[in-house]
Amino acid sequence: YVAVTAKAGGFLGRVGVDVLSIKPRTTGTADGVEVKVDDRITTVTPYIFLQYNKGKFSAKAKTIYAQAGEHMNLQGGYGVSAYNTDGSYEYTPTQTSSTWASFTYGKTWQPGFMVGYYKNLGTTKDLAGTISSDEIDDFYFSKNSNPNIAQMYRIVPFITYNLGKFTIGLEYEMTSVQYGDFDSSAADAKRALVTENLRWITNHRVQAMFKFTF
Repeated sequence: YVAVTAKAGGFLGRVGVDVLSIKPRTTGTADGVEVKVDDRITTVTPYIFLQYNKGKFSAKAKTIYAQAGEHMNLQGGYGVSAYNTDGSYEYTPTQTSSTWASFTYGKTWQPGFMVGYYKNLGTTKDLAGTISSDEIDDFYFSKNSNPNIAQMYRIVPFITYNLGKFTIGLEYEMTSVQYGDFDSSAADAKRALVTENLRWITNHRVQAMFKFTF
């Protein structure tokens, strides 16, 4: 992980990149015999972060292009792009875009607003596994058993009251996710992109927070 940070007045900007290289397996099968393999997948995830503070006002925003992304607590994963005769696999990661921004104002009473958006951009190469309407063979995905999410957004207005070491908070959260099915005959399905039966599911949540810092 490497990042560069710059500051000027109330502005702060940071550009960084995360590189992860893993070996998902140590053994495979060739001609019915278990063999050692040297499978590896390497992913690159750059991001940009911006922040501005002036008086009682604060604004923050971050955008990430993630390959896989599960190690950063993002929706994502990887799948097999080729089955080799020596028992080894080749892999391809998902590509996703995740962006959020938040704004707050005040000190004692502090209202705020946050909005976020996620988009599934598909894998970098075609998947080799068999694809059905709701499943892909040899696909490894975090958060969700299958990569059947096309996009999602979240809107969160909130307010906090700060009194010394005591804080009370109240927020409303709306999260809307677009799910879909794979069309196994379409090229998009080979890139883990859903195109059939697209539908939006929306959740609403209200939560309160009581915090004492000591």
